[in-house]
Order: sequence, then C-alpha cells, then structure tokens
Amino acid sequence: MRLEILRELGSGATGVVYLAHDRFTGATVALKRLRPDVAFPEQEVRIAQKITHRNVRRVNDFHIEDGVSQISMGHVEGQNLRALVG
Repeated sequence: MRLEILRELGSGATGVVYLAHDRFTGATVALKRLRPDVAFPEQEVRIAQKITHRNVRRVNDFHIEDGVSQISMGHVEGQNLRALVG
C-alpha cells in the first residue's frame, strides 16, 4: 500500500478525508476516500481538478484500491472548511 493513513481529518457528503503519508514521495497528503454510493467517482475527480484557488490544493492522484475510489491531494495545516463557515 503506497499511502499510509495517519488519522481522519473530516467527512462530508461524498466521502471521508484522511491525513496520509505517501511512502513513495515522502509527502503528507489529504486522501479522500469516496463513499460507495458516489455514482460517478471519475466526475468527482474532474470537478476537483477544475477548482483553482490559492486555498485549494490540486488533485495529485485518483485510484481505486480494494474497490474504494480515492483522491489524493496536497495537505495544508489549518482549520477545516466546516470550522470556517460554521
């Protein structure tokens, strides 16, 4: 397994986000594991790739492991979105 999950960061409508360590690159990443009921995981990735904002990290990788669709992206320390808008 390339990504080692360190801890859960949060969850939302389409999945759960974890802090993970990429054993290949040595980077710390945010790993979003999509819920099984997400009908079009590839569409979720395409949407995420189109978002450009200084506070949003780009998608690094999309893969399916053990039947679970996963999106990895750069991780930034700080408050989560729910804390900022809630």
